[in-house]
Amino acid sequence: MDYHLSKIGSELAQILDTEDYGWLSENEFVLFERVKDYIICIYKDFPIVNLPTAKRIAAARKEAMAKMGQEKVFIFVDMTTVKKSTPEARDFYDLPEETAGIHSVALYTESLLAFVVGSFYFKMSKFKGLSQQVFMNKKKALDWLEKSKLKQDALRIAS
Repeated sequence: MDYHLSKIGSELAQILDTEDYGWLSENEFVLFERVKDYIICIYKDFPIVNLPTAKRIAAARKEAMAKMGQEKVFIFVDMTTVKKSTPEARDFYDLPEETAGIHSVALYTESLLAFVVGSFYFKMSKFKGLSQQVFMNKKKALDWLEKSKLKQDALRIAS
């Protein structure tokens, strides 16, 4: 199947200098692509993530993770279209069963307010064993994910 990456997926593939990409899963709220060893999560144009939406996004994410076939995944999340996430949705994302199999999450936004709120949320969240950080620069987000993956690979080889 001939697949063309989304605009942000194409930008990230260019930053990573790769043609190793593909489609993973999708629904009305989110698109998941693979660029190299990373999952790219692209929220579609809707402003509020509520609990029912979060559950649909999580189902698509689990499908994408299964297709990656990795013990732990590294996710770049493009949140540029999301304006708000409800407390119920955030609590749902904090559940251990929702973070299982995820090693690192780089959240990308273009909004200073979303950057501040996202950074605060990650500091206050109950995520266990999950690295996460908010970025306003795509390349810095990918660099951080690559460093996170290299650390994980080194730990796996050493054990």
